[in-house]
Amino acid sequence: GKAGRPGAARGGWGSAVGAGAAEGAASAAGEKLSWSTVTELLAILNNMDSDLWQRRADALVALRLQLERDTLQLAAGSPTLPKLAKTVAVQVSDLRSQIVVAACAFIRAAAAKMGGALPTSVVDMWLVALLNNTFVTIKIINTSSRDAASDLIQRTHALGSLPLLAKTVCTDKHAAARRASAELLLELLRLCSADELLPHGSALEDAICSGLADADAATRPASGKLYWDYLVLFADRTAAVAGRLDTAQQKIVARARPQR
Repeated sequence: GKAGRPGAARGGWGSAVGAGAAEGAASAAGEKLSWSTVTELLAILNNMDSDLWQRRADALVALRLQLERDTLQLAAGSPTLPKLAKTVAVQVSDLRSQIVVAACAFIRAAAAKMGGALPTSVVDMWLVALLNNTFVTIKIINTSSRDAASDLIQRTHALGSLPLLAKTVCTDKHAAARRASAELLLELLRLCSADELLPHGSALEDAICSGLADADAATRPASGKLYWDYLVLFADRTAAVAGRLDTAQQKIVARARPQR
């Protein structure tokens, strides 16, 4: 599995307790690095020497501290933002627990600070990296990535990322990524108005129907909830969507129906 990639376990903590201790250690070193320039911190992060992984974790903490203290200003049109976003996405994929936790914390801080001003290209880049961790077997990596993806959706109302999530539900080969994407679509659906969602109706309906037919037992119920929330907003589409479902899928929908 993905957690077995070379170097994945090296330096990893593998538990919430270990990750907490790691975060404390990284925060102290990150505090010292927080006086560095963004250019210096990016240089640290772009050095992928396996022996320097701790230094990268500290640099991520330093960047988050700068962001939270407003000493790092990220505007949507800033030339620094795409470089920083790409570098952080690479760290999310590192699979050393301490680095992933620190990268996820930075993403959450950026989402909180920038909200809807965070460009769709950045949100998509981070969502792809985070979703790739939903099928990692190391729990702290999995949960940190799921939480960061949820926060990213909640803070940014990332309507521009809806096509990416819908496509993942329909086509991704990993059940955990499809399930997480269905859950994120449900969160997004509950944040947006019918007018905002109208241009994405076809993608949403494809995701709903694909999710209800999914081989994964957890993706199907999540898609059932998505079905009902979608039809609350688009009642006129009931017959069209229901007509695409077979008997088994109709039963899933019936079980997912909200209790009045």
